[in-house]
Parts: sequence; C-alpha cells; structure tokens
Amino acid sequence: MNTLKITLHFLTLEISTHSTQFYDWLKAHYQSFDQSDKFPDKAQSYSIYIEEIDSPQALSVRPVNGIFAKFCLLNAHCYYQDGVFTSAQKTESAHQCEVDTITRTVKMNLGGHFAQSEESFIYNVMRDLLKKIILPTSGLLNLHAAVVAGHGTVICLAGDKGMGKSTIALKLMQAGYSILSDDSPLFTSDGASTYALSSLDELSVTDNTLRLFPELAPCVVRQRDISGKYFVSRSMLASAQVYGPLKITHFIELKRAEPGRAELRSRPRTMVTGDLLREVMSLFPNFEHPRSGFFAGVNNFQFEAISQVVADAECYTLSYSSSHLDQLPDLFANSWAEVACR
Repeated sequence: MNTLKITLHFLTLEISTHSTQFYDWLKAHYQSFDQSDKFPDKAQSYSIYIEEIDSPQALSVRPVNGIFAKFCLLNAHCYYQDGVFTSAQKTESAHQCEVDTITRTVKMNLGGHFAQSEESFIYNVMRDLLKKIILPTSGLLNLHAAVVAGHGTVICLAGDKGMGKSTIALKLMQAGYSILSDDSPLFTSDGASTYALSSLDELSVTDNTLRLFPELAPCVVRQRDISGKYFVSRSMLASAQVYGPLKITHFIELKRAEPGRAELRSRPRTMVTGDLLREVMSLFPNFEHPRSGFFAGVNNFQFEAISQVVADAECYTLSYSSSHLDQLPDLFANSWAEVACR
C-alpha cells in the first residue's frame, strides 16, 4: 500500500492506493503547502482510497442510491443519501465512487481513461472531487482565476478559459509581482474577511506562452500528456513563491477586445458578485442531513466568502488584446494611483 499525505494550507488529504501508477501521478502533480499554524481553528482532513476497478485490491463501494445531487461527479450523475455521495459508470469513464461527508472518507475504483491517462486522473477525477465536494465541505472556495501580489496590491484576474489569465499573471511577474496561482486559487474566510490562498497545481503554460516568456524554459519540469501544456516549477521561480493568505485589493474581469487601446473600467460590485455566485453556487441543495444545516452551511460559506472578496476589493473590467500585454503593468499602476488621488 502506498500512502501520500498532502496538506493544502489547513486541509490534509491522506491518499492510499496499491497502484504505483496512481501514486506516482499524485506525487508528481501535487505538493504540500502546510500553513496549519496560520489557521489553528480550521484543521480538516479527508482519507481517500483509490484502486483500479478490476484489481484484486478493488474496494467495496456502496451502490449508487439516493436523490440526484444536481451535479455530475467523474463524468457521471451523482446521487446523495444520508451524507454520502455516490456515482458510477461503466464506459470510458469507468468508476465506482463513494464520498462519505460524515466520516470524511472517499473510496474509488477507477478504470477506462481514468486509469490510463495522468491528465484524466488528475483533472477529471482528483480536481473534480476536490472542487465539487472536498474543498467546499472543508472551508475552501475554488475560483477559476489567477492571483498576483506586488506593489502593495493583490490582484485577482477572472475570466473564461482563454482570456489570458496565466499570460497576464506572468507579464505582471516580469514587472515585479509574485504569482499566488495562475489557475484555480483557493479562498477561505475568517468570518470578517476572505483570503486568497495558492492552489494545489503547479503553474502550467502553452508553447506560445513559453515563446512570450523564454525565461521560463529552465523552470519547465514536464509536459502534460493531453493538452500539450507544460508544468513550470513554482519553487524554481523565486519571485513566484507566495502562498497567501492575502486579501484581494483589486478584482479584474478580463474581456478580449480588438487591437486599439486597452481599457480598464470600474464594474459594479453587484455584477461581479452575481458572476461569481453563478460559478460556484447551487452544488448543495437543502437535503435533510444527520448534521443539521450541513448543506445550508456549505452554501452560506461560499456566499459569504464571495461577498467578502468583492466587498474588500475595487472591481474592474479590463478590455484588451494580446498587443496590449506590455502596457498592462503601467496601466494598472496608473489606475490605482488615480484612484488613490481622488
């Protein structure tokens, strides 16, 4: 049995498997950011057991049962009953999965491309499981964004896939900022404010990004097997070693525009809050649960965390094209200075 312990700020994942392949994929992809000393009252843990679906070590997993949970898990419909989420499938996404939120235990048997592809295992199994159940039930909010810190600011860059979050983060790094996360930063709340934390993932970049930032080439540790992106070791980028907790000072939604003049415009907080809530809410309906208010508690945490991120930050929309990248550090600095002078 191989066991890997990963501490994600204050959440400890103890992952056990007889599969050398699963173990090697996990060890290569994830690293611990143990900040439990900064969050003494938030310590959480999950025990995760993973085996190959047809192996002698395959786990006894509860059959799928209960009420449709309104979201898919591991590319299959997910159901809930008495604190337990279950899902199963026999196609290319072959799996049997049981997540017990009371004992905080996960049992999974995996087959198909989940057992054949590192990319599918990490992004369709582990990330899906973390984002949809484990993180929100452990006081951690995951957003599709990038976060950088520097020059007295902490900037959250949000937008759809392909909006250039990683590229802008790297351009700001060249201007003296540190990267907290180029994708999927985590957030937690102390009840009064929300703080940004680094994600589990290493930085990942495309061939085009490496051409734009050739200084990253010595820091590439390996290539992802499907998307063609490259992993860049954060530990090899001295300027990128920041893990939080940090309060967001500026929240920027990215929009692509025709070449011309990059434009940074104020955006109402209510609109930003609405966009973020649509991204993360409604995963947990108010099913009855042995622990009173369980689902309401998860939803309330996510709502309060998002509301606090927006309330504490200046909110903007950035309309830009790739030709504006060199202008962005000065555009941001000048805009913050103008606001400070008002």
